[in-house]
Amino acid sequence: MALHLGRSMLAAQQVHDGFSFSLMSYNILAQCLVKRELYPYADKQSLRMKHRYQNLIDEIRALSPDIACFQEVDNFEQMEVFLTQSGYEYRYLKKDESKTTGHGICIVWKKERFAIHQYETIHYDDSPLIQADTIPSDTRNIAQILALRPLTPTPAFPGFVLTNTHLYWRPAAHYDRLRQVYILMTEAFRFRSTLTPAGEKPWPIFLTGDFNSDPSGAIYRILTRQGPLTPKQLEKLRPVLQHQPSEADDAATTPIAPPEPPTVSDESLVTDLVSEFDPFPRFASAYSTYAILDPNHRPEWDPSSTEPQFTVFGKWKGTLDYLYFCDDAGGDSSGGLSSGRLNVESVLSIPSAQELEPGIPNRQYPSDHVAVMARFVVQNDDGEN
Repeated sequence: MALHLGRSMLAAQQVHDGFSFSLMSYNILAQCLVKRELYPYADKQSLRMKHRYQNLIDEIRALSPDIACFQEVDNFEQMEVFLTQSGYEYRYLKKDESKTTGHGICIVWKKERFAIHQYETIHYDDSPLIQADTIPSDTRNIAQILALRPLTPTPAFPGFVLTNTHLYWRPAAHYDRLRQVYILMTEAFRFRSTLTPAGEKPWPIFLTGDFNSDPSGAIYRILTRQGPLTPKQLEKLRPVLQHQPSEADDAATTPIAPPEPPTVSDESLVTDLVSEFDPFPRFASAYSTYAILDPNHRPEWDPSSTEPQFTVFGKWKGTLDYLYFCDDAGGDSSGGLSSGRLNVESVLSIPSAQELEPGIPNRQYPSDHVAVMARFVVQNDDGEN
């Protein structure tokens, strides 16, 4: 059944009935970042805040996620009214609280289903893990870490940890993004350790957001444990010397590569950072079999990949948005569409290229990203839900 603009939930695998919930990630394109030169194919109406906002609200209302993680959220006072009226609770984090304008990230959840248990925020540039690195960071990127409890918790599933982030955008900054993921995971697992008393099974962890990295990159390979990094991936991870960021830097949800900055030659920085991920368990990606469900979405740049061909469809097209998840209570995740107690039952379909040509935003789609959403079903250790 179509939920919105022909999009529907595609069955990913057969699972038993049980406690289930839908989780969305969506870069909604901040109005303060809308620049005509980035979207030359869009008419004026498609780029206006009033038109885009109404389409966004209609979309969220139709898809009705139980939990949603948004990136590039500005004019939050408008969204706040809709969220309150629709029965959502939320936590909003702005990139720079000292400015009256600008954007941030937001986690929302249905109050009738979940309650907040604990909440923290991350400013990557201020992390002690950054300060200990010889490569400085001036990205202004942020993240949220939230612990939610179901209002009807069970011993098998008392709650989970959810993160929401938008990683650094500059195309050559692979090292910076991987370092941000390392900080995010370190903080998420530390955060989780404070939630569960000794002897209790650890809560599952979800990593969601706009990672500004496609499935061929190091982040995906490391998180999903697909094997050692290739020489090409290692080469791309060589740190680049950053320039001083400006407001224009934020207008890059559609990457337009500037001249490549010089790289740092010390290869040990890369190998040391990659090795820091060794203690973490494997994460699964909710859309990891999407190209099997929808063969029209098999990426041309990597026929072996089964992630969607794109979640961004502007001047640049590709996959940057993810729903990673891990339940390591019973040991290392096997990957695929299941991890411990968590199983992906279905995922929201991705529009075809023909539907989105020549690009989005357009009269129907309010952002240059499309929302990704999955329904998860919780299963007990003995196989029952």
